[in-house]
Amino acid sequence: MKEPFSEEKLQNYISQIEQLEDEKHDTAGKITLLYADAKSEGYDPRQCVRSLENVGRHQRNSNVMKKSLSYIKQHWQESRLERWLMGVLLVEMGMLLAVLAIVYL
Repeated sequence: MKEPFSEEKLQNYISQIEQLEDEKHDTAGKITLLYADAKSEGYDPRQCVRSLENVGRHQRNSNVMKKSLSYIKQHWQESRLERWLMGVLLVEMGMLLAVLAIVYL
């Protein structure tokens, strides 16, 4: 059930939103200054950002590949162990059948 309307809560939400909007405005100004500084030193800041995004994308892809390979390796080893255990079980069943055949024949 919703709580009754609270002017205090509403004021709290508005205050938080205003604070975040101020921080957003300050951050946007800082970013603009950084772009201007980089450009004044001969860098193309937009290209730098794109390069960083590409590096991040490659790192994420690399991490996914590593996790996938680890998963495959783990499950391959587990399935190999399962096949080995199944082989041991079949051999033991074969031996048991041989013994039963000798005893009852």
